[in-house]
Amino acid sequence: LGTVDVAGADLSVSYMATKTLTIDGAFSFVNKDRIPLQDAAQGYVGLNAPKYKSSLAVSHSFGLNKGKPENFSWTANWRWYDAFPANSAIYIGTVNAASLVDLSLTWRPLTSFKNTFITLSMNNVLDNKHQFFPGTPYMGRVTWLKLSHTFGRK
Repeated sequence: LGTVDVAGADLSVSYMATKTLTIDGAFSFVNKDRIPLQDAAQGYVGLNAPKYKSSLAVSHSFGLNKGKPENFSWTANWRWYDAFPANSAIYIGTVNAASLVDLSLTWRPLTSFKNTFITLSMNNVLDNKHQFFPGTPYMGRVTWLKLSHTFGRK
């Protein structure tokens, strides 16, 4: 390829509005999403990533009884990425821009299992069909239930 100059930046901010409410945001930029190369397919090598992407999330924790610690939390997350060229072996094309909304609800039992969490998550709540890369299936809404436990932590 020779010499290639690529520059970019990531910016992230987290604001704790209250003890139980947090707002997070992120933005990423890179100045090139493709590098010209005469003998490459389509005449370029793709970075396989968008020039621009961003996200914004709001998280809130709460308890169901007054005076009890917060043992529930929910998060709403919006993520967006710009269209970008993709080029890897036989998988060549454009990944379209996407704007996705994700939701999650987490419960921490207030018992002897303080390090146990049950999380219900749903990515792409609005069911926007999109591809993450050429040649891959179109994805819609994805929902899962997760049980996690951390050992050895007090």
